[in-house]
Amino acid sequence: MKNSNNIASGVINSDYILTHNQLQQLIVLIQSVNDSTSAVNLIKKMSKALQEVVPCGRSLVWIYQKSENVLWTYIAGKKIKSEPEKSFAGKAFLSKSVINLSNPSDDVLFNKETDSIQGTSTGHLLCQPVIADDGRVVAVLQLMNTMVHPVTPAMMNLVEEFSKIVAGTFISALKTDEVKKAFDSFVDTISRVLDTRDYITAGHSRRVTLYAIEVAKQMNLDIHETDLLRYAGLLHDIGKIGIPELILLKNKRPSDDEYQMLKRHAAITRNILEKIYFPDHLVSVVEIAATHHERINGTGYPQGLSGEQIPRGGKILAVCDVFDALTSRRPYEDRMPVKSVVGILDKEINESFEPFIVYHFKNIPLDRVIQILEFGHTDDMDEIDLAFLREYTLNELCSNENIKTDEQQKLENVFERY
Repeated sequence: MKNSNNIASGVINSDYILTHNQLQQLIVLIQSVNDSTSAVNLIKKMSKALQEVVPCGRSLVWIYQKSENVLWTYIAGKKIKSEPEKSFAGKAFLSKSVINLSNPSDDVLFNKETDSIQGTSTGHLLCQPVIADDGRVVAVLQLMNTMVHPVTPAMMNLVEEFSKIVAGTFISALKTDEVKKAFDSFVDTISRVLDTRDYITAGHSRRVTLYAIEVAKQMNLDIHETDLLRYAGLLHDIGKIGIPELILLKNKRPSDDEYQMLKRHAAITRNILEKIYFPDHLVSVVEIAATHHERINGTGYPQGLSGEQIPRGGKILAVCDVFDALTSRRPYEDRMPVKSVVGILDKEINESFEPFIVYHFKNIPLDRVIQILEFGHTDDMDEIDLAFLREYTLNELCSNENIKTDEQQKLENVFERY
């Protein structure tokens, strides 16, 4: 990969001259782009960098996805896919050459949707393929301007130089995404295998994970912490693989001795996960998954941790795990009413559970609660019902008002249909 400072030579060789300040800003942007760890982050940073470096109204960064043979990007937060034969970016990709058009709307490849989503009109368009050292096109940079701001030869030279510098970054980001997909597949497969073995609680790990992700949204946790929760949620019961099936699949309530043996699964989870290689940014998955039965007052297991000794992710999984366990059917008992379970969560605030985590859990929209409760059986759900439930939270459903309004009664009736 070229050093980011080398872009100066490309700038000097063109007739588009940057000021010292602009050049410094360009170098910072290039370094920022090079630090991107995923294709999604790269697209966002690259689009910003292009508009900082080159005087253009809008920019898109298209990445090639070989598995589907499509180019994809984000426009106004929406992921857009396009077959190479059906777009200007695809034409640049297939021909490995620059596409420069003054009136792109006259071309059959022009896509009105792009302008519609961005709320602008395209007068000039430039598509620059990003070509790796081995000749592969890994991405396409697309710049668009209005009619009064044409794409100049100087801009073309600058964009070409820019594409050469960041080619290696695209390759690294795509490799990172491939590794992530492989790891996701590995975790997902393990979770499914566990569900196959323990048919009584089938789907439990997935439901706990989905609840945890909803809590993460309510808490505005970043994507990294959300990923930690997702992996830990799917793997939190992996220790059950070490519990005899005679106990695990028993169709009646376990005895005290059997319950003590069942509790061993949390420690076994830690032992198993500690033997799996996790990248540095995911090592916390082990601790989060292994602490889902710890309680903030120290009465949990397997270590009897309390308060700040328990990671935030473990505290989140603890609430989600209890909610799903009590609202799920068992061979020896029916599932508990949602309101009753929320009452238990409230009662255990400051004892078993962190107040702010229970608070955020209760703010999950009811449409998501229903969809997760009935995970795998959502085909018959009425879209009108879901839209109605989306306007309310678990907290509003469980309001303790003695006198129910018509709205409250309707809410309960719609929720109870499922």
